[in-house]
Amino acid sequence: MTDNLPTLITDGSLIPRQADTDAQVLALWLHGRSKHTIRAYESDAKGFMSCSGKSLHATTLGDIQSY
Repeated sequence: MTDNLPTLITDGSLIPRQADTDAQVLALWLHGRSKHTIRAYESDAKGFMSCSGKSLHATTLGDIQSY
C-alpha cells in the first residue's frame, strides 16, 4: 500500500520514496554488505518485525526502543 508520495523531512525538504515494501527497504539497507552482515542484520530485522507486528513504515522510535 504505497501512496508514492515523497517523505517530508524536518527542514521542509522532500525526498522521494525509495522502497514500497519492507523487503525492498531491507534490500536497500543490506546492499553491498558482506554475506555474514546480511545474514545477521536480516535475522535481526525479521525478528524485530515479528515482535513488533508492524511494517517498517509504521514503526516508531518507541517500538525500536522497546525491542
